[in-house]
Amino acid sequence: MATKEAQEKVQRALAKLTERQRKLLMWKYVEGYTHAEIAQRLGITEQSAWQSLHRAREAFKQAYEALDEDEATKTRGRKVKKG
Repeated sequence: MATKEAQEKVQRALAKLTERQRKLLMWKYVEGYTHAEIAQRLGITEQSAWQSLHRAREAFKQAYEALDEDEATKTRGRKVKKG
């Protein structure tokens, strides 16, 4: 998969998440915040930040994999033209 296609796929998967899930993932993986910093920003315990990030990662994984399934379904549904 080309880099641009991969980036677009990540963006589509992120769009399927809640705003809070997107924020958590961006703070952790783009901004580089620690779990403690995320907890402080949200006013929650560090353990809750860990749990929330875990759930956000799982939601992203499911959304990303669903895109793979959608693409596979579309590919199987196409008719191949013979030359």
